[in-house]
Amino acid sequence: MFSVPLWVIPRRLAPRIGPWLVAVAGLVAIASPPPRCASADEPTSGALAKLGVAIVPQDAAFLSSALRLREQYDLIAGSRAVAAIKALPAVTRALESYEEARATPGSPFSTFDTFMQLPENADAAELVADMVSTDTFVYGEPSCVSFWRLVRKLAESQQAAGFAAEPGKASRVEEQDGDADDTDAKDEDDARADEEEEADAMELRFQGDAGVDAGRQARLVLEALADNLDLIVVPDLVWGFRTTKRDIALEQLKRIEVLGTMLAETAPESAKSLRRRQVAGGEVLTFTVDGDTLPWDEFTASLAETAGDTEGADDVIDRLKSLDLVIAVGVIGDWVILSVGDSVDHLEKLALPGSGRKGLLTLPAFRPLLDHADARITGISYVSESLSEAISTSRSDVESMLSAVDELDASAELPAEAKDEIRDLARKATDEWAKRLPEPGPWTAFSFLSEQGYEGYVWDWGRNQPYDGSKRLELFEHAGGAPLAVLVSRLKSDPGAFDAVVDLGGGAWKLFSTYGRPALDEEQAARFDGFEEHVAPLAARGVGIIRDKIRASIADGQIGFVLDAKGRTKKLQGELPASAEPLPLVEPAIVLPLADPKLFKDGLSDLFALGDELTDAIRDMDPDAVPAGYRIPEPEKSKVEAGTVWSWKLSNSRLDDQIRPAIGVGEKAVVLSFMPKQAGRMLVESPLETGSRLSRFAEPLASGAAIDCAGLVDVIGPWVTYLTRYGCVQQRDGAVDPDAELTAADENEQAQEVLEQVRVVLEAVKSLRAAVAETAFREDALVTHWRNVIRDLPAR
Repeated sequence: MFSVPLWVIPRRLAPRIGPWLVAVAGLVAIASPPPRCASADEPTSGALAKLGVAIVPQDAAFLSSALRLREQYDLIAGSRAVAAIKALPAVTRALESYEEARATPGSPFSTFDTFMQLPENADAAELVADMVSTDTFVYGEPSCVSFWRLVRKLAESQQAAGFAAEPGKASRVEEQDGDADDTDAKDEDDARADEEEEADAMELRFQGDAGVDAGRQARLVLEALADNLDLIVVPDLVWGFRTTKRDIALEQLKRIEVLGTMLAETAPESAKSLRRRQVAGGEVLTFTVDGDTLPWDEFTASLAETAGDTEGADDVIDRLKSLDLVIAVGVIGDWVILSVGDSVDHLEKLALPGSGRKGLLTLPAFRPLLDHADARITGISYVSESLSEAISTSRSDVESMLSAVDELDASAELPAEAKDEIRDLARKATDEWAKRLPEPGPWTAFSFLSEQGYEGYVWDWGRNQPYDGSKRLELFEHAGGAPLAVLVSRLKSDPGAFDAVVDLGGGAWKLFSTYGRPALDEEQAARFDGFEEHVAPLAARGVGIIRDKIRASIADGQIGFVLDAKGRTKKLQGELPASAEPLPLVEPAIVLPLADPKLFKDGLSDLFALGDELTDAIRDMDPDAVPAGYRIPEPEKSKVEAGTVWSWKLSNSRLDDQIRPAIGVGEKAVVLSFMPKQAGRMLVESPLETGSRLSRFAEPLASGAAIDCAGLVDVIGPWVTYLTRYGCVQQRDGAVDPDAELTAADENEQAQEVLEQVRVVLEAVKSLRAAVAETAFREDALVTHWRNVIRDLPAR
C-alpha cells in the first residue's frame, strides 16, 4: 500500500457547507466521537513536543504545517502504480531524453548538473532536501489580522464606489446635452457622442467597477486608509524548516552574507540594510528596506492627479513612509527560519525548548490533536478566532449594503420618500441576512497516515451553525444503493426564511412599481403593465403553492445530492455517431424527504396547471411570443416499485430518450433527476453500499458524504476512448457521419498508443478506491472526520 495527501481543506469552507466540497473533490469526509481532552495548560510532550507547531507563538493568527513529506514521497515513488507510469513509452522516452541532455556538453542541463556538483552547491541541495523532509510550517503574527481587516475595508470602499457615479456627474452631462440642444451647429457625430456619454453616465450608477470613475474610487480608497491608519501594517510571516544539517545551514548563511555584501558594494545606499544579528539564540541575516527611502514623491504626485486633494492623504503617506520591510533568514535551534515583516522582534516570541514560553499546542483548539500524538501526522492547520472574524462575512459586511444605498441616493433622481423606503427595505434585508450568519470561531484541522490510506479531522468552534446534527440521516437509504457519490445534510428548520425572501421580493416589486415605472418610456411601460396584469398574479399563486403545499409536504431540513452512472447508451445525441461499446451516462439527482406525499402531489398538479395558465398569460401579453394552441407537454406518468415518476421528453434535443427531466414521488422521498430510471431506483429504500465499511452514517450526523473514487475513473475511461476515436475520424475524413459507429478500427496507430497509456494512468489513479466523510457536533464544535482508502496496483 502507498498513501498520498489527498486534501487540504480550505480554512472555513468545509464546516460552512459540510462535506459537499470534500465529496466533489473525492478525497475527504467528516465526524467521529470526541477523544479525551487535555487541559489548555497541559504541557506538550512526546512526539508533538518536537513538531514545529510546538514552537509557534501562542498568539499566532494562523498556521499551516506539512509533515513527513519525505516518508510520503518514498511511499509514492516506491509504489507499483508509479512504476507502471514510469514504464510507459512516453515517460521512458522523456527520461531518456533528459539523461541524454545531461550528458551533452554545453547543454543547459549539463551546465546545471556541473554547477550542482560543486561542493558548496551540493551542500545547498542536500540542505534543501533535508529542510523539506520531515517538518515545515508557516504562520502569521497578529499583524496579519490587522492587514486582512484593512483589505476588507478597502474592498468595501471599492464596492461603494461601484454603486453610483460621483454626485453631480449626471447633472453635468444633462447640462452638456442642454447646450447641445441649443447649438444648431452640432453635427451628427457630436450628437451621437452626446447620446453615448449620457448612456454611459446612466450605466455608471449601477454597473459597478466597470463604470466607476477612477478618481472617485481612488478617493474612497484613500479615505478608507486614512480612517484606518492603525491597520496599515506589514504582515509578519514566518516559515520554518526542521534540519539535521545545522552546520551546513550555518555555512550557507555565510555564503548568503558574502553574496549580499558583494551586491551591496555595487549599491552603496543599501550597504547598511544588510545585518547579521543574534535573535532567539540563533544566527539571523536581515535585509531591511526603509520605507522612508522609497520614491514617494512620484507616487504622491500621481495620487494627487488621480484622487485630487483628499483629506487624510498626507497621513496615509506618512504612515507608509514609517513602515520598514525586513526580510530575515537564519538558523535558530534545529530550524532554518525565513521571516518577512516590519522587524524580526516577533522571532523572540518563538516557544523554543527552555524558553518558558507557551506555544500554539497549549491552546484549547489543539486538544483533539493531543489524542492523536502517536499517529503519523502529515499536516496541521489552524486559524485563530480573530483571523476567522476578519476573513468571514459579518454583520458589518452586510451593513455595507446600506452605505451602498446611501451612495446610490447621492446620484439617483428619486423623491425623499422613495429613498427612505429603499433604505428601509435594505435595512430589513440586512437584518434577515445578518441574523442567519454563522459566528466565527477558531478552526483546527489535522491529517495522518492510517492503515488504509489517510484520515483526518476538522474542528470548527464557530457558533450559530446552520446544521442540525440531532438525528441520523435517513436519506442515505434513498441514494440508490451504490451510487458513485452521495452527500446528505440536514439544515436547521427555518420557516421564516422563505417568508422573508417572499416579503423582500414583494417589497422590491412595489418600490419599482411606484417609483420605477414613471421613468419608463411608453413601450416599456406597456410591457410592465401587461406583466403586472397577466403574470404577476400567477407568480403570487405559484409562491402560495410552493409555501402551502410543496414546502409544507417536505419532512425536515434534509437534502441529498447523488451522482451515479448506471445508465448506458451507444448514441448520446442524434448529431453524434454511435459507439461500438456502451457509454456510461452521468446521472446527477437531488433527493428530499417527504412528510405528506399526497400534499406534494397536489402541489405538483397545481404547478402543472399554473404552467398552462402562464403560457396563456404570455400569449395575452404578446400574441407572437407563443404559437397559437401551444401547451406545455403533459408529463409521462409511470408507476414504479416504490412510487410514481413523472418525466418530460425533450423532443427537439435529439438526446437519448433515457435522458429527460423527471420527478419521482414515493412515500418517504421525492427525487429530482434527469433519468427516470434513476428516480425510480432512488425511491426504493436500500442500505447504502458506497463507503459503507468506512462510514458511521448510522449515527446522528449533520452531514455525510461517500465517494466511489475508482468507479468515477471507470466512467471516464469509455468516454476518453470514444472522443479519441471521434478525433481520429475527424482528422481522417474531415467530418464525422452521425449515422456511423465508432469502433477500434477507427483508431490510428498514434491513438492506440495514447489510449494504452491513458488506460495505465487511469488504473494507477484508481489506487484511490473510496473516500467518506461525516460531520457531527461534538462538545462545542462542528467536527469533520474524513477517511480514504488507497491500494497500490497488484503485483504482477
